[in-house]
Amino acid sequence: KREQQQNVLHESGKMLEYVRKEVHKLRTKNSQLAHDFDSLKASNQRLIDANASLGKTCDVLNHHAKSLKKTNLKLMSDQKKKDAKNRMEIEEYKNQLAALRNTQEELREELKLKQGSYIGEVQTRLEYKNTTGRIVETIQERCKDYRLVETILAMVDECENGDH
Repeated sequence: KREQQQNVLHESGKMLEYVRKEVHKLRTKNSQLAHDFDSLKASNQRLIDANASLGKTCDVLNHHAKSLKKTNLKLMSDQKKKDAKNRMEIEEYKNQLAALRNTQEELREELKLKQGSYIGEVQTRLEYKNTTGRIVETIQERCKDYRLVETILAMVDECENGDH
């Protein structure tokens, strides 16, 4: 029996040794897992912090995008108003230009008429002056009354100088 007890003791010792090695392995593995867990926990916290920061950044960017959109819509609206105003001004300028061209054409026509009238008047005056000159020459040649000739010459001079 003793041998049997020793065998059992020996077997128990082996089993105890095996269990100790397994406990040691499990503790080492547990320590490694605890270390990995701490690393993962730290990484997870960094990811949570980064996610929160990214969320805030997205909120800021979304707010900025909305602000830019609002500004862009206002600028586009203002530009449309300016374009409409410019089109109206261009149309007004075109109308004014047409009116000025009309007036210019009317003035040209009026100038042509006045030039024609002026030319006619100049020709009439020239004919008048020539005829008056011939009359004066005829009177000077045929009239013997010196005082009458002087009076007629004075009247002609008054007429030509506009002193009548």
